[in-house]
Amino acid sequence: MTRMAVRIQGVTKRYRLHSERNDSLRERFVRLRSARYEDFWALNGVNVEIARGETFGVIGHNGSGKSTLLKLVAGIHRPTSGTISVNGRVGALLELGAGFHSDLSGRENVYLNAAIHGLSRKYVQERLADIVEFADVEQFFDAPVKVYSSGMVLRLGFAVAVHLNPDILLVDEAISVGDEEFQRKCMDHIHRLRQAGTTIVIVSHSLGLISELCDTVLWLDHGHQRDVGRADSVVQNYLRDVNEGGSAIVATTTEEENAPEPDPHQPSVGTGEIRITGLEYMGAGGEVTTSLLAGESCSLRIHYDAREPMDEIIFGLSFWTETGTRLAGPNSGFDDGAVPVQPGPGFVDFQIDELLLQPAHYRVSVAIVTRLHVVDAIEAGFELVVHPSRAITEPGLIRMMGGWVHGSGDTRY
Repeated sequence: MTRMAVRIQGVTKRYRLHSERNDSLRERFVRLRSARYEDFWALNGVNVEIARGETFGVIGHNGSGKSTLLKLVAGIHRPTSGTISVNGRVGALLELGAGFHSDLSGRENVYLNAAIHGLSRKYVQERLADIVEFADVEQFFDAPVKVYSSGMVLRLGFAVAVHLNPDILLVDEAISVGDEEFQRKCMDHIHRLRQAGTTIVIVSHSLGLISELCDTVLWLDHGHQRDVGRADSVVQNYLRDVNEGGSAIVATTTEEENAPEPDPHQPSVGTGEIRITGLEYMGAGGEVTTSLLAGESCSLRIHYDAREPMDEIIFGLSFWTETGTRLAGPNSGFDDGAVPVQPGPGFVDFQIDELLLQPAHYRVSVAIVTRLHVVDAIEAGFELVVHPSRAITEPGLIRMMGGWVHGSGDTRY
């Protein structure tokens, strides 16, 4: 048991969904019966062992039981049947602001959370400066949490969860909520925790994030355990099932819909003679889509609005993983593609013969520059979802094109 951080054996979790409610005790007696309900099994027969120091991912569609499982491990709920054994102190970031008292200040909530975990005041004081710096809430640290923005609550919650040195850290989609800078800061800290031997359990819809971070992955489907094993293998099985099941892989927009607008949390920068107004994804047939297919031809259309004429304008794109790794950066200037731009709205397409990105969630940066300065740029302001066009058998985020040639004999030089 000493090598196991978490052991889950035969766990089920049942909720009762009431179809009608008796609002008072009197009403219950008048009706001479209890309110009707039906049983909903959020989890049904889950068996998992998570080793110390392992980064463990949980995937599945909405309503598959992922968050329920984390709440059971955190001790927030109890299983209907089965057992969960946890060996170590748990730090959990499950819901925005969970565990915070809105009338207490940020400082008071930090001490309160530490006390709940059995940590001394001296222990917290030694780490308080790091918590405040990470959360970037120094100006409001002694103000009630109820006046905090959602971003401030998220940053403080994450800072508390990771700086109180948990043996086991539970994270439920929290990383994907903050802005790009905060997400990168979180990922850097999670990598440090991994190196320090912290057990990390992550629930996420981002298969790219799960593939990059996790050693082992559990796939839940309507509360049932479909698969558990190496991250690359389980993710591939999940994608194959999504593809073969005929799920809505590509959602085509209607003609009335406009190009996706930039993320408001990623402000544009530059001199502003031209502004980026949107980025569209187009499939092999030229149709506008909300996602692209791996291995298929496609285009990315940059929409802009020019306030004045300009000569030799260069357009650029950058593709990033959700953990902040740049994968590619095509630029029209590399091919002497600088073009003049006239006042008014316009667009430029980047055409891809075969999309080499593997199925995952990515971020896309868009830039408009001259050879001397930045006109407009939006860093990682657009989300790109890549779905499989067939069963995926290769690990990684990029598909390497090529063929294998078999020979015999010694061909070394």
